[in-house]
Parts: sequence; C-alpha cells; structure tokens
Amino acid sequence: MKKNNLTGRVVVFGCLICLLFVFSGLKAQETNEESWTPELSMKYKSIRGTAISHDGSRIAYVVREPVMEGEKSEYLSQIWVVSSDGKMNYQYTHGEKSASNPSFSHDGKYLAFTSSRTGKKSQIWIMRTQGGEAVKLTDAKSGVSSYRWAPDGQKIAYTMRDPDSKEEEKRKKEKRDVILVDKNFKYNHLYTVAIAEDDSGKHETKRLTNGDFHVSAFDWSPDGITIAFVHQPDPKINTGGIATDISTVPSDSGEVTPLVTQPGADRSPRYSPDGKWIAFASHGGSLQRIGLSDIYLISSSGGDIKNLSHTSNRNTSILAWSIDSKQVYVSDAVRTTRQVQALPVDGKEPKTITKRDGVFGSISISGDGKSLAFTYQILEMPADVYASSIKNFKMSKLTSVNGDVPKPLMGRTEVLTWKSKDGMEIEGLLTYPVDYEPGTKYPLILNIHGGPAGVYSQSFTGNPSIYMLQYFAQKGYAIIRGNPRGSNGYGKKFRYANYKDWGFGFLVNLIDVPMVKIDGGWTPEIDWGAYEEVMAIAVALKPARLTGSEARFLRRHLAMTLDQLGDVLGFSRQAIIRWERKKEEFTGTNWGTEKAFRLHALARKRIPSTLFKKAYDTLEPPLGKK
Repeated sequence: MKKNNLTGRVVVFGCLICLLFVFSGLKAQETNEESWTPELSMKYKSIRGTAISHDGSRIAYVVREPVMEGEKSEYLSQIWVVSSDGKMNYQYTHGEKSASNPSFSHDGKYLAFTSSRTGKKSQIWIMRTQGGEAVKLTDAKSGVSSYRWAPDGQKIAYTMRDPDSKEEEKRKKEKRDVILVDKNFKYNHLYTVAIAEDDSGKHETKRLTNGDFHVSAFDWSPDGITIAFVHQPDPKINTGGIATDISTVPSDSGEVTPLVTQPGADRSPRYSPDGKWIAFASHGGSLQRIGLSDIYLISSSGGDIKNLSHTSNRNTSILAWSIDSKQVYVSDAVRTTRQVQALPVDGKEPKTITKRDGVFGSISISGDGKSLAFTYQILEMPADVYASSIKNFKMSKLTSVNGDVPKPLMGRTEVLTWKSKDGMEIEGLLTYPVDYEPGTKYPLILNIHGGPAGVYSQSFTGNPSIYMLQYFAQKGYAIIRGNPRGSNGYGKKFRYANYKDWGFGFLVNLIDVPMVKIDGGWTPEIDWGAYEEVMAIAVALKPARLTGSEARFLRRHLAMTLDQLGDVLGFSRQAIIRWERKKEEFTGTNWGTEKAFRLHALARKRIPSTLFKKAYDTLEPPLGKK
C-alpha cells in the first residue's frame, strides 16, 4: 500500500518538475523560432468573423492578436478589408481599442462596426468605405449588444441591456447595491437608430420593445416594415439554450405579435428574400438540453410550421437564404470537419457546398446570393480568408494573415477511428511527436474536451490554446484527442449517447414512478440524493453476486478511494481496479471478501441494527459462486 502512495507522490512531484522545467525554459527559447514554443504559437493571429458586401466585391474581416508588452496582457482586434479578387487588402481600423462586428450597408457606401474606442461601452460606428473618419452612431448607456442594417440602409436596429435607474446608480455610489441572485433582471431590448442626423445634429433613436423578456437575436423583413426577434423570459445563459420563442414587431414601434411559441428553444429567424417565409433553428417543440437544431419554416404572417430535411449532425446554424428563396444555407459539424450545406425548401435532401477536410468558419453570404466568404484552416495550416462562387464552388485564398510568422517542422496529425466495447465507432485526432520514428515508444497525453457536446476538429494544431499541441509534440509527446460518445459532429444519437448517465454504471428499472413536466419535457419526480441512498442499500443487500460496476458504485457512493477500500478489505489497489474493470460481470472475489465489503457499506449507511444483524445472518452467495 505504501508503495502505491509513494508512486502517486512521485508522479505528482515529477509533473511539477516537468512544469517547472517547461516554463522556466520559456524565456530562453523566445528567440528560437526553429522549434515550437508557447511564445511562437501566441504569435499566430486569429480571424474573428467575415462580412461580405452585397455585391460580393469586398470582404471585411477581423484580425485578433495578443498584445503582451510591459504590463499589458490582452487581445486587440482590428478590421481589415480585402477585395474578392485579392488585389486590395488593407487595415481599416486602428488604435488601442478593438473594433469588431463589421457589416456593409446594402449600397456598399458604409461599413459599420462596434467599438468602445471613446468609453467603456461598445457603440456602433460607421465610416465611408472610400475612407474618412468613423462617426459614432449610438450613445447606448449600457452598450450595444448586437446590430443589423435595415434593408434600405437608412436605419440600424440594435439591442441594448436596460441601464440602471437613477436610484440604482445612487445605491451603487453609496455601496448599497445588494445583489439578489436571479432577481431584478436587466433585459436586452430592441432599438433603431437613424443613419442621417436630424436638425440638432443627432441620430434619432427609437425603442421598439418593452417588458420582462430578453431579446437575443433578430432580423429585418425585406421591405423593412417588420422585425422578427428571439426572446426568452430571463437573460440567464441556461434559459437561452432551452426556452426561447420568436415574435415580430413593427420597425417603427408598435404591438409585439407572437409567431413561434412552443416548448424548447426556437432561434435565429431569417426572412426569405421574397418576404413570404421565416426560417428558424429549433428544438422542434420539445426540450433538448444537450443540443438539437433542425431548420423549420413558418409563413411570415404565422401559421403551421414546416420541417426541412435534417443534416446528418442535426445541430445546424442558419447562414442565409438563396436569392430565389428556394434554399436555406446552413453550417454544421461533420465528424471532425465543419461544412456549408444547402437545405431545399421543398424538403429534399441537403446538398453539401463545401466538400473538403478542414474547418470552414466565419461564413458570410453576399446579399445578391452569388458569393461566399469564409475562413478555412486545416491541421497543418492556419486560418485565412477565402471567397468562392456559391453555384460553382472553387476556393480563392485572399489573405496571408500569418505569413510573417515562422512555422517550424510540425508533428503530423491524423484522424483515427476505433471500436468501443459495444461496437460503437469512436473517432479522434492523434498528433505525433515532431521527430517521430516508427517503432519507438513515446509518452502519450490524453487531451479531453468539454461539453455538454464539444468536439475536436481539424483546426490548425499550431494555434495558441490552453494546451499548446505542437509544443508538446516538439518535446516528444504524442497527443490523442478523442471524440467520445456525447461529442458533437456525429449525429443526435451519438451526441445523446451519454445523456442522463449519472455514473451508476448499470441500468436501473424504475416502476410506477410519478413524472413531472419541466420546461416541456417529462422527468421522474425523484429526490436523487435519497434515490442514491436507497440504491446503495439495495445493492449491498442484493441476492446475486456484485458486478464490477456495482462494486465501483458502492465504493464511490461511500466516498472511498481505491487505496482506502483496499485497506479495509486487505487487498491491493490493483486488485480493486481488477474487480471494477469486470463491468457487468461478476467481480471474481471470494464470498468472504464480498460479504465484508457489503457489511462495511451497510455499517457506513447506519441502517437499523436489526436490519444489519439480519443481513449478517442471511447474506449467502448464490449456488456455485462461493
């Protein structure tokens, strides 16, 4: 037992030494650009969004780079504009404050963006595309959250969080601003602002919505008369994923009209160019906590909802309509890639526009429906801006954002698949050491992604990240990044494969359990803490021998480590591991040991002494399994 404890300490101590070695050597390696270092990866700039002009002739994009000088440690974003033929490419915004979210006016004369360049709050700015000074369009007290141009270019609609009242501001100054969690919400609401100045030199602003609901996204009708918007009962992030509806409001203010009201989330409304339809992403009328996003249509005047064909992954993001209103362009994950697809409104199967390995991101579609702008990256190449015709997809590279950054020899990465114990295929990405030699053993790092439905994709492995992949590869490590069940990109069934798996490790049949409806979905009306207590006693008293999963459940329920249980039963840590690895099979322990484990569990549960004595006297193994 002491040997195992010592081993654990040596491993931890060794890791600390490794980290100290890694980070103490960083400064010395700053000038070594023939190998991968964290400093080198941090030099790689990222592209955060593209916006293509209505005629497809120009593309605005945001370049984000780290600033680490003196006491500064932050990211700075600036807007660049490139012509679709690649002949012109220049930086459009400058300064010490970031600029982002670019968008061209319909006629291409103006470029709008958001920035906090004159204060702490983000505001909308516009500047002529032919040059000149930017003009601040809004003076939103609590800042602009999002915005969209009106079709005629005369207004911009935007959302702003409700500002503090004078009384609330006073309480803050006096340090009397008590925060009540999940109370006194501040909601996003819709506003419009005029592009032209009025007689007083100001831009007229009008509020469109009021009430106890939070606006999260919106779209203009093609005639500019109506705005469709997504709203939820409160601004909590969790609510936005499970309970949103769609309504409409006149763009000159007026009564709000509900359009889509059903359980689950309905989001991202997009008017068709002919104004007849609104496409939206939806759970489909039932709560889907892990993630489901199919595309539906509803008449812009309301009525029945129509479901379009599903993508293979069913976690779709709407991009735009085709100019003839016959297709909806979407983006979705496809295994370790991300692709652009077209969904016909007649219900036919989706058509993939982009058919390449790698990741297509930051996608924008021109107003005339002819051109596509996007970023593209693969495992060995960082993202850049590309353009293509939609009808005849052919990629044209327009930028070389990281052309001045060295790219040393990389550890190659390949996509692997393997079969799980139940036959389900699992996919992952394996990055080899930079100097990999076949037949040589290397240490392997298992890099696990988060959730609820994350995915590792074929993005550039030299990018800066929490775990610098190429730096570890440079140091001789192999890295495996698996996409286990529960990951995005492999369809709904795979994404939900570990849903409601509380880790018992075995199936439990619930009989005659009352059900309660929560957020549109049915769930057992159970005190889960009490349920686990009952389960632990039931497992300890079961007549059949314990399986590996049941033994693991009992140990973890008792909050015992492998070593602690081994000490109680007189076995090594490795022996306990072997028992639990039996999963759904009998652990293989002798009956005396198993009975001691069961009785220890019952004693720890402090069951009545009469029940304990009865268990001690009557617990006997099934015939043939002494």
